[in-house]
Amino acid sequence: MTTKNSRTILEMTNEEATAFLTKKDSYFTLNLPEYFDLTELLTESRDIMSSNASDTYVNANNLNARITGYEKRDDMNYTIYVSKDGRYSWRPMTIINPFLYLDLVDYITKEEDITDEIGNGWDFVLKRFKEFHSNEKIECASIPRESLSDRTDTGENIMNWWEQFEQKTIEKSLDFKYCLFTDISNFYPSIYTHSIPWAFYGKEEVKSNLGRYRNSYGQGIDTRIQKLQYNQTNGIPQGSVLMDFISEIILGYIDLELTDLLNQDNIEDYHIIRYRDDYRIFSNSENNIELIAKYLQQILLTFNLNLGSGKTYFADNIVNDAVKHDKRYWEPYRTLIRTSYLSFDSKYHKGKITLQKHLLQIHTLSQEYPNSGMIKKALTEFYEERNSELEDLPNDYNILISILVDIMYNNPNSISYCIIIIAKLLEDAFIEIGREVINKILRKYKYKANTDYIEIWLQRLAIMFYENESEELNKIFSSNIYHKVLNKSQSIFPSSWLNPKYRKIYDEPSIVNQEVLEKMRVKVDDSEISDLNEGYIF
Repeated sequence: MTTKNSRTILEMTNEEATAFLTKKDSYFTLNLPEYFDLTELLTESRDIMSSNASDTYVNANNLNARITGYEKRDDMNYTIYVSKDGRYSWRPMTIINPFLYLDLVDYITKEEDITDEIGNGWDFVLKRFKEFHSNEKIECASIPRESLSDRTDTGENIMNWWEQFEQKTIEKSLDFKYCLFTDISNFYPSIYTHSIPWAFYGKEEVKSNLGRYRNSYGQGIDTRIQKLQYNQTNGIPQGSVLMDFISEIILGYIDLELTDLLNQDNIEDYHIIRYRDDYRIFSNSENNIELIAKYLQQILLTFNLNLGSGKTYFADNIVNDAVKHDKRYWEPYRTLIRTSYLSFDSKYHKGKITLQKHLLQIHTLSQEYPNSGMIKKALTEFYEERNSELEDLPNDYNILISILVDIMYNNPNSISYCIIIIAKLLEDAFIEIGREVINKILRKYKYKANTDYIEIWLQRLAIMFYENESEELNKIFSSNIYHKVLNKSQSIFPSSWLNPKYRKIYDEPSIVNQEVLEKMRVKVDDSEISDLNEGYIF
């Protein structure tokens, strides 16, 4: 649904959808320092792909490359592993090889060939989504949106989550007594790629007529996703709006299957709001909710999916459970803390909470609700509202940094926020102090696995205290993407499969805006933290 501030991808033409999906912020959605810019990488890849068709961009000397060129390689993409719990659970966030990403976008958004009775382009996708959304009692609140205002696309999607998922949950308490909160466990890694053609044409139809659908549009999407991930059929890569949209194709079909079962049983007293793989199931009958959950689980099993028992709970007070518990916990503390410094009167200076005590309160929040969204809100407000107190290096800066590092060590979703605050604290510090802090943080993470993400953000701090050519930094940082940025000598993607004529694209530092990086050597801009939360409603 178009609003004055945004529109969904389903309201776009195929050309508009192509442009939307190939924005740099759609290409990779993980928070990175501002100097990371994948625009040039996408642009140069697009230019190469658009060259004369007889001059293929794959290595024509390799027979396999002439056919596909990449499905036998397991290094085509670059994956950053982000800790989900600070311990042993990891979420892979993938920067898909730009050639393979653009090829998949072009295929999905291609113009419809009306001579194909099965359906093979963007008009067919839009038609199928109308069928997915035909049941008004099952609302999907997670179709990717593009901003039509000054807010970023990310900001608009977060605003949409708040309005259409959280706020609507409260609103539904007027109509229903009960709600089941549940989600799909380990969703992206569990998706079966063959379920994509099922979603387009129907599972039984495809299985009964394999010959008819072998070269179909849906099978083409399935095949491309398999090949870009080493012929793997289980899971799709996380980290792009494109893959979020593909997940909606599968989830939309699951909604349609659920509708059929509920209609067969004449169940009418219900309403479901879904945000991607999160479900809120409403009814005035506990039995109806149990039955709906049963049917949903039955359908999911046929897709190699399961409901997540750890996040499933039943609520008979919808308003109480609609708002996340970390919000409810933090709001009273937040009010007291902010009152102490926003209404500060020098006459009563003893009533103003110190930076250290303020951070200790956020630390307590992080222990009560690990990795929660409220930690990010609390850190953002700490930075934005106490900015003037961060401008001069406080006497207790080591204590403040110790608290921040402990927060991010145990709450990985706060890494970017904590690093920006530390950078602000050290903005005018001596080089020796900054280097000492960086080395201490690296030593703390020494025995952590998969440190790419922390190194990426520590790099934002390191550029303030080290020059590009520093041999010492080369030794202490190990991640490939780090060396790609500062040494300008390594690629995060392989190039041997490409036509030698076009390999140069990966020999250049095309993932970093050097002008922005140089500015960030000097000072911390307030936009660095505000952009992380743009549009975020807490």
